[in-house]
Amino acid sequence: MALTLLGGAVPVVGAGATPALADDGAASVAADKTPESEASALAEESGERVVVDAEITKSSQVFANPDGTFTQEMNAAPVRARKGDGTWAPIDTTLVREADGSVRARNTTTGLTFTGGGSGDALVTLEDEGHELQFGWPTVLPEPTLDDNTATYAGVIPGVDLKLTALSSGYTSVLVVKTAEAAKSPALATVKMNVSANGLDIAPTADGGFVARDGNGTPVFESPAGRMWDSAGDTPATDGATAGVTTQLSRTATSSARAEGELEASEAAPLPAAEGEPAPAEGPSSGDAAAELPLKVTGTTLEITPDPALLHGEDTVFPLYIDPPTKGIALGDWTALSSDGDKFWEFDETKGVGRCSNYAGYLCSYSPYYQRLYFEYPLSSIHGKKILDATMEVYQEWTFTCDPHWYDLSRVDKGITSSTTWSSRPAEVDLMGDRNVAYGRGTLCDPSQPADWVRFSDNVGDETNENLTTTLASYAANKTSQITFSLTAHDESDAGAWARFRNDAKLSVTYVSYPATPTSYGVQQGTTGRACNASTLPFATSDTTPKMLATVQSADGANSQLRALFEVWKADGSSRAWYAASPDAAWVADNAPRDATSSALPVQTDYRMRVMTQGYYKTDRGATGVLNSAWSSWCYFRVDTDSPPPPVVTSADGIYKSAETYPAAGGVGSAGKFTFTPQTPTPTWPASSPTSSVTSGG
Repeated sequence: MALTLLGGAVPVVGAGATPALADDGAASVAADKTPESEASALAEESGERVVVDAEITKSSQVFANPDGTFTQEMNAAPVRARKGDGTWAPIDTTLVREADGSVRARNTTTGLTFTGGGSGDALVTLEDEGHELQFGWPTVLPEPTLDDNTATYAGVIPGVDLKLTALSSGYTSVLVVKTAEAAKSPALATVKMNVSANGLDIAPTADGGFVARDGNGTPVFESPAGRMWDSAGDTPATDGATAGVTTQLSRTATSSARAEGELEASEAAPLPAAEGEPAPAEGPSSGDAAAELPLKVTGTTLEITPDPALLHGEDTVFPLYIDPPTKGIALGDWTALSSDGDKFWEFDETKGVGRCSNYAGYLCSYSPYYQRLYFEYPLSSIHGKKILDATMEVYQEWTFTCDPHWYDLSRVDKGITSSTTWSSRPAEVDLMGDRNVAYGRGTLCDPSQPADWVRFSDNVGDETNENLTTTLASYAANKTSQITFSLTAHDESDAGAWARFRNDAKLSVTYVSYPATPTSYGVQQGTTGRACNASTLPFATSDTTPKMLATVQSADGANSQLRALFEVWKADGSSRAWYAASPDAAWVADNAPRDATSSALPVQTDYRMRVMTQGYYKTDRGATGVLNSAWSSWCYFRVDTDSPPPPVVTSADGIYKSAETYPAAGGVGSAGKFTFTPQTPTPTWPASSPTSSVTSGG
């Protein structure tokens, strides 16, 4: 949906208006220059949306649209990082060797460097926003072998390799214990690493991990509890259930098997994998024995103690993996939860949804299970916005067949953390949208079905139970801090619905800002002045139809159609004496000064005035409306015809002219002559000199 800030018919105070931009002789005032206003002007000029550079973050960016609206796109996982020159570029976790021998991830949200071997003091260095967290290994390390984003240090303990893997915002470190004999090493009884956290305070978390905070208490780095698992689930089952089924890792297009409704591959290339199970060193798979390992930070030492029963168990299948990960803080969160107890907090790349089991010649898992994905977004950036449209997109990488299946996007009843499991998972409470799709088979389907974004949005007129836009509008209005969604297969009993989705699910929200409270408001004083007094000393005027003044304001300085709405009440709040919109039949731009003359007010009475900015919008669905800013503070005044009004002050020598119509002149130390003249009409008080002059030296 798009929105256009047009002059369509809208109700105005006191009359029906023909909306248009006002041309009523008011002084022309340039709109406030903001990154939003400049991007909005470029978008209007080019007819294409323009990114607001100042609003780009690791996982979010804002676009100014040609129609005057803005769209914020928020990814659950980070998708970009700053390069050394300060520009933004896509995440690239590939490891490269530096001139000094160290190993660096090319472009990640958290600066990441691994040692190139030798002393283990600087095994891993994480840098983010000027903060550094460093881990050291207690012994000398060999030079690592590099494979894409993984550095392997062989034999750090006899029979044990250390694998460090770069992630978008951190890293994982996995000790690969190859044999039962290697597991007997005393060094594995408690694995110790040195920790250096200059300027950061490291504290344990309730789930067995730790968080490193800066001096203001803001989290900078975090780690969930460690874990360990064996390889029992990596051994293929031999019962009849999997007879004739090809594993996800070995099947290729040279196989003669055909999925139902699927064309055979024309080229001998590997088919996409179901990837129902993680890679052996990534995490526990179905059938693996696993245990969680609380981390302990004491002074400058990080300790992780493997489970002795699993480390030395007779049934333990080697290799055995021990994994304490550490990451920078992401604005959003995401996780995959499996019914077999596995959880993949802030997983890298893709995970599946639905029932993972053998289907159409593929084996997703030796032990079938169900899996759901969860995505969480902070919403503070849209607080106070009028939400016009919302969409959610999740990139589908692969599915079993060319036949489409239904997937549901739902709002859930609570947030997610690194300790959330299948048994403690949030409950689906409201359907946001559903889609019937099959992406990722490529040329195996006719026509081709490449991987693509699955777009969830309100299906207006067809499915009234889809509530994504209305939900985001409610959350923005109520200033709710975050929202969490689940992505599920609609029929979780259908193994054919298993599909893999990326972690960078994108929430897009189109909005227009509520206008800002007016500035420079008050009651006209003399010919050029303005008064806004407190209730204890109301401004006195003999004018029974005083003029109200204000300058209307847009919150972001973008294309706006604004007006001022004035109110005058009796000072005791007992009744409203007058109100009016300015202009009353048109709209003005941001930063435009407005005025309105009140109706005749009873004399010898105290009053108070206030003003708000109103902004007009119209959507492409035909909805129109007027948005209100907060009211200004009250300005107190008294209509008093018995007391002399303040005199009118004018420049007698032309140096200090009215600031309302002339540019600034003179200055401190520059003398000027001024004439003081009584205001008209002349009240009835004892006669005095009607005019006097004075010279001031500034």
